Amino acid sequence: MRIEFMVHHNPKPWVIYVRNTARSERHKYMEAWQGKVGEAAASAYSGNDVLTGVPVRIDTHFYLEPAKDAPKRKYAEWREKRIVEAGRGNPDLDNMRKSTIDALQEVVIDNDCMVIAGAMSKQYVRERDGAPYAHIIISTGEDINDTSGTNFNTSYTAEV
Repeated sequence: MRIEFMVHHNPKPWVIYVRNTARSERHKYMEAWQGKVGEAAASAYSGNDVLTGVPVRIDTHFYLEPAKDAPKRKYAEWREKRIVEAGRGNPDLDNMRKSTIDALQEVVIDNDCMVIAGAMSKQYVRERDGAPYAHIIISTGEDINDTSGTNFNTSYTAEV
């Protein structure tokens, strides 16, 4: 089985929450992101039972909104440079993936410990005024070894 969907929202990383303290703004942004992921996953997986005890592969690719200082005229040049630099900057890729997979619990999967494989990447949206989004592919059974969803160099159209 293969479930593929896009979340048209600005991806947010996982952040820690300390009990009995006020939730930070970053935590509220993460919860909003997780709500959007849950809605998109529920729509794509509509009507099926939560996968219980089933190993899954989850491929995630995040298209981030450009920084406020990104130039309008030479955006393509800036983007290529920033993709190389992205490994050193925020948001942290594995934390974005963690918040995304956590949002899939009780919607598609019963527990994130059942994720046994997956590719992940991040880059900036292709157009300066493009909307940020995430492309998520969940695979089980015979499709779990299909890595065709790991090549994220294809251009995807974000619908707002």
